[in-house]
Amino acid sequence: MNVNLDKDKQISRVASKIANLIFVFIILFSFLITIYGIYKIYNIPEYFSPKFYYSTTLLSLLFAILFIFGLRFLRNDLKIKISMFILATSIAIFACEIYLDIRSKNLLAQSGKKFENMRKVIARKSGLPYDVRSKIEVLKDLNEDGIEAYPNFHPSILLKDSLYKDGLNSNSGKIFPLGGISNKITVQGNESGFWVIYKTDKFGFHNPENIYSNKKIDIVVTGDSFVEGYGVKSEENISSVLGESDFKVVNLGKSDNGPLMKFAQLKEYIEPLKPKVVLWFYYIEELPNLNKEMSSSILNKYLEEEEFSQKLRSRQNEIDEVLKTYINLRWEKIKKEELEEDDRVKEDKTNWLVKFFRLSLLRNIRSLLNLEPAGATLFDREIKVYKKILNKSNNIVSKWGGKMYVVYLPRYFTKYAFNKKHEYRENVLEIFEEINIPVIDTFTEVFEPHPDVESLFPFRIYGHYNAEGYRLISKTIIERLSKDGFQASNLNN
Repeated sequence: MNVNLDKDKQISRVASKIANLIFVFIILFSFLITIYGIYKIYNIPEYFSPKFYYSTTLLSLLFAILFIFGLRFLRNDLKIKISMFILATSIAIFACEIYLDIRSKNLLAQSGKKFENMRKVIARKSGLPYDVRSKIEVLKDLNEDGIEAYPNFHPSILLKDSLYKDGLNSNSGKIFPLGGISNKITVQGNESGFWVIYKTDKFGFHNPENIYSNKKIDIVVTGDSFVEGYGVKSEENISSVLGESDFKVVNLGKSDNGPLMKFAQLKEYIEPLKPKVVLWFYYIEELPNLNKEMSSSILNKYLEEEEFSQKLRSRQNEIDEVLKTYINLRWEKIKKEELEEDDRVKEDKTNWLVKFFRLSLLRNIRSLLNLEPAGATLFDREIKVYKKILNKSNNIVSKWGGKMYVVYLPRYFTKYAFNKKHEYRENVLEIFEEINIPVIDTFTEVFEPHPDVESLFPFRIYGHYNAEGYRLISKTIIERLSKDGFQASNLNN
């Protein structure tokens, strides 16, 4: 009898110790989440609301205090029961998170690997071809073959450096390029298993060499990397697919272009062409990009001074010279950054503590339940400037008898991952309606009704659209233009 009592007491003591350890772990983990929440509050991108992190920080701090109180004052039997409940619940929640992580194919990304590494793994497992070379290696191979090639330049990169946000130094003063190096081989990116490599046009954009030989340009498309054709062959991007319907299309897309840069393009490159249709592509990064663009005094001049122009069409030789110098100066830095990024990825492979912490953030479950940081309420300043840009753009296009459309592009979304609200969607749709700019909404026309929306993205994961996605968008645009009476045959009349 005494032996059984001793055994029960021993089991009870062991259970109490385990319960205390669980309480201590929860206290420490709650403090860790509190510290992480405070860090995110002070380091959150300005276009996100900090409310989520305020709530998380306060809640985790409250948890820590409650469990400190419980560790000190609760009876052992009650602590054991609470610990058992927490342990069982935690196992169920983590199992669900791991399942969603695998289902969404997002495990590698949350372990610190880049999305391109995910694509490599998926390609290898699926037996699909994939060019595993880095951009540096591709450029090196091209140059060794006697081909003068450059990494794809996008003007927004200048805004990230206070030295260049007002332009590059040239012999005639500051110049802020809106295109790239002209008539050169450009290496863009690899999202579909191959590197997108193309020759730029005479202004440094992604167009056929002879596009400007047409007496009349039907359509000009302006936007970011989606418009530029990121991830697909040149003949598969939006402007090329529109061209298959006999439209003469000029593509001015550049990665991370925001409203102010597109407005500058309108004055420098689009107005001289006077196309019948201007397609202004909207993506969720448009307003955050505007915030960055407003820091450039030279870009603000386009909006503030009616007659301001850098006369970029006649300064391409100058642009080529300053861009070559700029890119060559950054070359060593670019290589160093890529090597450092690879080192971080390799280091993360063995950092199981980091992996556990990331998994414990329950990103997939929170995404499914929409418990994530929300986009910040748009500031009056950005709204005011955005409306002004759109109004001026619409008026300029109307003056030469053209028509401007906004094409709304959604980001990657799926039932299992990145299930976030489309931040700013309702806000910007109201703005477009207020200014009376017609909208071609590819979210409602293409993506929302599609039976397998993930199939419109390379390897079915986050990124730009694949060839089929761009084709469906182009088809929707053509149908809308046709409905509004625009046909290639009468556009050229």
